[in-house]
Amino acid sequence: MAIEFIGSGFGNGGASDTTYNFSSLLNALGAVPTLQPGDLVVVCSGRRHTASLPQTAPTGYSTLITHTYSNGTTQDTNLIGFYKVMGSTPDSSFILPASGVAAGGSAFTVHVFRGVDVAAGLDGPGKVTATNVGATATDAPSITPVTPGAGIFVVGAACAAAASLTILTKPANLSSIPNSYVAALPSSGQATIGAGFFPWVSGAFDPAAFGGGCAAAAGSWAAVSIAMKPAAVGGNMKVWNGSAWVEKPAKVWNGSAWVAKPVKVWNGSAWVLS
Repeated sequence: MAIEFIGSGFGNGGASDTTYNFSSLLNALGAVPTLQPGDLVVVCSGRRHTASLPQTAPTGYSTLITHTYSNGTTQDTNLIGFYKVMGSTPDSSFILPASGVAAGGSAFTVHVFRGVDVAAGLDGPGKVTATNVGATATDAPSITPVTPGAGIFVVGAACAAAASLTILTKPANLSSIPNSYVAALPSSGQATIGAGFFPWVSGAFDPAAFGGGCAAAAGSWAAVSIAMKPAAVGGNMKVWNGSAWVEKPAKVWNGSAWVAKPVKVWNGSAWVLS
């Protein structure tokens, strides 16, 4: 089963707690998606400060991207990411905790995915990071998943004085799925973040550099590429039950009874479970 992009959103954090409502998410059709049990919510924060100051996780969220710190001359980048698997009654919002300091403004992105094998962990190398300082392009590193149907999630953050920072724009070779890339830049400037999704096909994937970002020697950036492993569903297919798409096994007649058989697709070199 390939990983599905369900929706995304963005916002700005800072010295006070920030509430994000999932009704602000948009899917590929530009509509508000309905979260389902098992959906994976990923929240990434890029925070500016003059020192190490990672974002605190929202209640109930676990760390996906450990604190990735880039020490600029005077403008430091603190990138971090969290995740939560939706329970039987999916959440309607989360609260991003305050930084506690006025100079610790931040921007964040929110993505929701379906069909991620969270229990098995990330795919292949999992995640790779990159950092740099000065007026250089924010550029996430290459990554090579191993499981058919895997997805690649790319996030970057950059920090600089407001006059020397522009919002991060999508790397040219990321997915063209509408709304799968989002970015944020607070009105006060100083911190920007961008994140997007790419359905992996084969081989190494090296994201192109983000556009925009830091244009000052005193600034900095950090970026991460993540390989997400798809959940194994035994080759089920989906049918419409009148209100939602649900997984059902395909069945064939074996001469005496209808028996379930997995659905397989050709990935270019072999037949694999869909």
